[in-house]
Amino acid sequence: MSSRPSLPPTSTPRASTDGRAVTDQAVTGGAADRPAAASIDRRRFAIATAAMAAACIGRTSDAAPTPKTGQVSLVENPDLDLFRVRLAINVQGNVNLPSDPLVSKRSMTKLPIQSDAVFDYEERYRWPTDAKPGSPVMGLERYYHEAVSSGTLSKNDISFGLRPTVRQTLVRRDMLPETIYCGDDYLTHEELGLIRTPVSAVQLGDLLPLTAVAKGDQYEVNRGTIGNLLNLSSVDDGKVENKIEDIDDAIAKITMSGKIDGSIDGVPTLVRLVGKMTFDRKQNVCNWLALALHETRDIGKAEPGFDVQAKIRMIRQPMPRPAGLPAKPVAMDLTRPVPGNQTLVLLHSDALSVTALMDRRWRMISDRPGAAMMRMIDQESSMGQCNLKPLVRLPEGKTWTLAQLQQDVRRSLGDRMTRFLRDDRMTSPGGIETMQLIAAGTVEGVEVRWIVQHHAAPSGRRLLATFTTDADSFDAMAGSEVQLASTLEFVAPVPTGDAEDDAKADQSGDVTLAAPEPATKVADAAAADSLSSASDLR
Repeated sequence: MSSRPSLPPTSTPRASTDGRAVTDQAVTGGAADRPAAASIDRRRFAIATAAMAAACIGRTSDAAPTPKTGQVSLVENPDLDLFRVRLAINVQGNVNLPSDPLVSKRSMTKLPIQSDAVFDYEERYRWPTDAKPGSPVMGLERYYHEAVSSGTLSKNDISFGLRPTVRQTLVRRDMLPETIYCGDDYLTHEELGLIRTPVSAVQLGDLLPLTAVAKGDQYEVNRGTIGNLLNLSSVDDGKVENKIEDIDDAIAKITMSGKIDGSIDGVPTLVRLVGKMTFDRKQNVCNWLALALHETRDIGKAEPGFDVQAKIRMIRQPMPRPAGLPAKPVAMDLTRPVPGNQTLVLLHSDALSVTALMDRRWRMISDRPGAAMMRMIDQESSMGQCNLKPLVRLPEGKTWTLAQLQQDVRRSLGDRMTRFLRDDRMTSPGGIETMQLIAAGTVEGVEVRWIVQHHAAPSGRRLLATFTTDADSFDAMAGSEVQLASTLEFVAPVPTGDAEDDAKADQSGDVTLAAPEPATKVADAAAADSLSSASDLR
């Protein structure tokens, strides 16, 4: 590769204008150490001029060599916006599951895990059109040439990879962890867990010293910068120190060590790290990183906790032009939030052979023959749940009526129900007919809402979906039932004679409704079934 990298002709221009809108957007909701984009804005703006001067020197073939002794400035070339990244991750440790999710998450079951993951991708940095030179990267385009993971979980082999249709992704980094989505398809939670890696290659230059340094110098790294590297939602405490181990005309070698207390999506985590990094002084770019991490994550309501050690190796090189990414950057409006319909997740129940597109806060918590359960988790708060149950096929020529559904709901809820609020009918684009009832009632002094849906496919297959939430969370959950009804699909063929399906289906046709989950309940042991790799631990 040439030592004089040039910008691809389609790179996004970044005008030297006010940029106030960029700064305001990044600062919203963030403390000084929050690893959002604004946490490193001041640093990058302060060194922008020096960075451009250093980049010019580094690209001039007849420039005088920098002495091997004395102080030198280490600054990444800010004009580079297209990189090829190779990432290898080895993870060993334990997944922690609550022994009794109804009682306490302090009593745990430990499942040993070992995993090896490999990622090979291109990423192109994106900024709002009015961003200042040196502003934090707000968006990314990524193309995965490879993203695979394999290993064992409690002696069971696990392996996973990205589907070809979701190799090209878009990323927002105005708040962390990254929001990753596809323009033309939808990711599953397993795929999101795979590509949400424990370290990010974006803006590695922020790990460099703020001032000129010499061999042997030490400096402390901003905690927000470490949060950005580790893709943490917040950084609450901790310290990471770097040391200049060696500098010559071609390369600078840097070591780092420390620990960070933070959180990911509201779940506390503690990370201890030691590592090495190299800075290529010819290209003015951080091109290699090796880290050893020990991370201890609490058990969350949507995911298990863990105590693992990870060995991470990264190679990062600038590219003159894209290979997998399109030559012309994809349209991204970085001044507005990502549209909600682009961040839906593809949920699937293998046991019931159904899929649906849902808000990312919905997770498949339990998936067993005859019954599956999803839960809506928002920053460790349980907003509601949805129980799914297959129903036996009706004899040919017979249909289920709204009156019959109302009768079953009354019988199932008994004295808990006070009234019906509404009934609806709808038909999905796939031809699935849905009858829906919304009921109100009281359970142990708590005002409760039930949304009961009867789904019937043209093939004769039927499914009962029951959303349950307390009255205070009803508005936050509203719309999820419409999303399920409009995107639900029966994906597996029914065996001839229906004997197998009917054995798993509800034979009575009765509606069995659940009360809201207790506030202390966390994900049960079935959550381990959703782990495809150690990358899911992110």
